[in-house]
Amino acid sequence: MTPPYWRAGVGTALMQKALEELAATYPAAILRTLADYPQAQNFYVKTGWTLTNQTRDHGHQICYHRRFR
Repeated sequence: MTPPYWRAGVGTALMQKALEELAATYPAAILRTLADYPQAQNFYVKTGWTLTNQTRDHGHQICYHRRFR
């Protein structure tokens, strides 16, 4: 069952603000998430992040990349 506060747009609004702040200072950014967390993976792709082939913690974490310039 999905929690009632999921998919209300709060995460997207927070991500957009974070991306604005990052873009104002950096040419690119990376983030990591759990490899077995499809909700997060879908969210990151939807907000413009690209999955890389980098992992850590023996493959339990995956990496996304985002260019701003």
